[in-house]
Amino acid sequence: MSDAWDDKADAWTKVRENKARRAAERQGYALNRNRRRDPRALDYGTYSLSSAHAATTRTATPEGASLSEIEQFLGLKGSPDDQDAAD
Repeated sequence: MSDAWDDKADAWTKVRENKARRAAERQGYALNRNRRRDPRALDYGTYSLSSAHAATTRTATPEGASLSEIEQFLGLKGSPDDQDAAD
């Protein structure tokens, strides 16, 4: 059975991911989520940014960046990690 707090945390993460995806598109990047399904893997739940143009395959961020690192790179403010650091 799923806990209500886990559901809210998952929903908030999805909102943050969607905001980051839209911001990346506006800046010419594509947000890529690691497809690893094993929670014990080192790169599970990580992201990367790559060029949105098919002809260019450069990566803007290192593989395995957290969502907070992606938000920081894109210049997004207001992530829960930023709020925790301010307190």
